[in-house]
Amino acid sequence: MARNKESIKASRYGQKKILVFDVETTGLEPSIDEIIQITILDGYGSELFSSYIKPVRHKIWTEAQRINGIRYDMVKSAPTFRKVRKEIQEIFNNAQLVVGYKVGFDIGFVEAAGIVVSGKRFDVMTLFVVIDLVLKRCRIQIVHLRNVRVISIIHLVPMIQAKTQRQRYTVLTA
Repeated sequence: MARNKESIKASRYGQKKILVFDVETTGLEPSIDEIIQITILDGYGSELFSSYIKPVRHKIWTEAQRINGIRYDMVKSAPTFRKVRKEIQEIFNNAQLVVGYKVGFDIGFVEAAGIVVSGKRFDVMTLFVVIDLVLKRCRIQIVHLRNVRVISIIHLVPMIQAKTQRQRYTVLTA
């Protein structure tokens, strides 16, 4: 069986050097919208940082609230991103591999907030195929991940480090 290129790369990093993170935001545009929650775990699933974040430019985010369920009253007493930026940057400085679901989206937001992300990036979406006809023809088990939180993603780290590409995976999300 062929080895997955991402698996080979991921196996080079120790679990402590793997950072798994997720953000919730006020919208979809990093240059306009803001982070309102961030959670960061290491490759073992140990929490490195988790907090609501008080936005400085927004008090209402109706569309995003329908998706993430976060209201202004939940974040109004939280620290601003500026207050936690140094702590978050130190965590990212230690990461050799940054993992997430739609990780490019989340990285766009942390970079817009002033965080430098230098580690390699791995989007867990690349582990899944989303075409139903291919399922029967190629015998690939399809898993569509929606609203996956970082806690669910951490269980995927062993899959990223798996030695084979053609393994069948079932992911149960909370």
